[in-house]
Amino acid sequence: MLADLCRRFMNRRLFQYTEFNPNEEMTKYFKLTALFKEAGIDPDYYLVVDSSSDLPYDFYRPGEEEERLPIHL
Repeated sequence: MLADLCRRFMNRRLFQYTEFNPNEEMTKYFKLTALFKEAGIDPDYYLVVDSSSDLPYDFYRPGEEEERLPIHL
């Protein structure tokens, strides 16, 4: 699995994405998960739901009243 993911990255054979609204399409996600398992593909590594956000970066201030979570790199 790791070899396949590395080969895809090195050869620029990146995964495609599709628009997904988890509030409306969770049944599709569960069906895809089942289809991946039937095909012998691990959905934990090959099927990912991600979301973007438009939040500006603010530096970490420990002890602040509304303390933000630190960004882990």
